[in-house]
Amino acid sequence: MTIKKTPKQATATRSGESSIAISVANQKYNDETHIVFKDGIGLNKVNHMNENIPMLYVIDNNEKLAIATMNDNVKEVSLGFEAMTMGEYTIAVKAQNCKFNNMTLIDKMTGKKTNLLTDSYTFMATTSDSPDRFTLTLNADNDNDADFIYINNNEMIINNIEGNGLVQIYDMMGRSVATYNVSGSANISMETLSEGVYIVRMTDANGVKTEKVVNN
Repeated sequence: MTIKKTPKQATATRSGESSIAISVANQKYNDETHIVFKDGIGLNKVNHMNENIPMLYVIDNNEKLAIATMNDNVKEVSLGFEAMTMGEYTIAVKAQNCKFNNMTLIDKMTGKKTNLLTDSYTFMATTSDSPDRFTLTLNADNDNDADFIYINNNEMIINNIEGNGLVQIYDMMGRSVATYNVSGSANISMETLSEGVYIVRMTDANGVKTEKVVNN
């Protein structure tokens, strides 16, 4: 048997450290990824020996991490998920010594938002789904969950943008369909979008906001 070393070394979570354990499970198998809020080197994700076990990992700098180390000022975490079999899955978190009172999981395929500190999230997945399906936003308050888009005359109107912002629009498959650089406020025409449901994510100096909109 050959053991291949990874270029990164593991950072174990310890009692008293600020961390989040994120898990995914179906009826037979489960997997976990961890975020540790401290300086250090994380641990790369490796494939499971059992090919039926789902994969959950943090995506950071295009790397798949089983353990990610981050500053506790982080506002958004990209989660990679790969279903090895079609079926129903549930994502949940266990937080330790964290300042956050809102950890919102955003499913870019369905537009569903769930505060994982109070509820788990159950969803259907197939092996052909995009692995870049989920985003986890971390907030010390609930302000970022408020609706921020007003629809009028087939335009998305966004006000109170703090500093320079970025608006990204995704379809229900999690694919990016448009990106806009904005400042102050924005009026974005929906005429170029096909009828359907979209996920709009805005990033500005105040953090990240996500809302589902319908174009009809």
